[in-house]
Amino acid sequence: MRYSWNFVPIAAFSLTTSIACAQGVDQNTRQQIEQLIATYHDDWNKQDAAGIASLYTRDGVLVTSDVKAVKNGPQEIIEHYQNLFKRGITHHDSATVDQLLPLGNNALMSGGQYHLSGQGPNGPIKGDGYYTAVDVLDGGTWKIRMLTAVPNPPPTPIATKDLIGTWSLVSLTSQEPNGPIMTNDFGPQPQGRLDFDASGNYSLMVIANDLPKFASNNRVNGTASENEAVVKGSISHFGHYSVNGGDIDFKIEYSTFHNWNTSEQQRHFTITATNYPITLYLQGAKPQLHSSGSICNSSTR
Repeated sequence: MRYSWNFVPIAAFSLTTSIACAQGVDQNTRQQIEQLIATYHDDWNKQDAAGIASLYTRDGVLVTSDVKAVKNGPQEIIEHYQNLFKRGITHHDSATVDQLLPLGNNALMSGGQYHLSGQGPNGPIKGDGYYTAVDVLDGGTWKIRMLTAVPNPPPTPIATKDLIGTWSLVSLTSQEPNGPIMTNDFGPQPQGRLDFDASGNYSLMVIANDLPKFASNNRVNGTASENEAVVKGSISHFGHYSVNGGDIDFKIEYSTFHNWNTSEQQRHFTITATNYPITLYLQGAKPQLHSSGSICNSSTR
């Protein structure tokens, strides 16, 4: 059994069009540009590199963030898209048209966001960014004269300082391989805390929300069922930690589960801060935790 917290992005495979700045561009032209992008979308999802290249003019130019940034003409453009498909970027999920500006009678500039996805050798691929295109009428058909695609910058690496503080437990679930997600021995709404300090020390405690009171009112004189409930419904350990890329390495000194003493465990983690409160997700045998307030240095708490 493993503990995991997952969300699965679902590809939209749709074209979203919101013309925010289209003065001077007539409705018929807008529809033709929308159709150009829709065809680009369909050809990408068919992995038809030649089909995409045919949407450019014969002297079309593609500018990317690759080492060879500028691709000139059909052959280089075809090779670029073929390389993307080989890398596993096979889905053009959606594109927006946020700007559409006339550049004369037979040319205009369009711009917006794009969203790509696929499956690479190391897992899922997401490619989001912004594009700007110069489109021209070529033989009565709108085509791409120049397309510039700029990917979003990678997220800022998470540093040890981002973990420092006290985190309170939100949820803890478990999952058998290929099985349903469910609660575990800690039951619904367990309580817990995870503390990281700036010196590399940590402590963790998780307690079931429904531990029984001892009838004897003495923790060393519990009944067999009371003792079993406490063992199954609580875990605590402390030691040292370090951050290794997207993983936290826990070096356990002592644990209420003696078998873990002096062992090392690694947990993959992510931090989301788009909304308050900030949330820390640990994937593996550890709970999902979030800060009860802002993350602060332990010396200032």
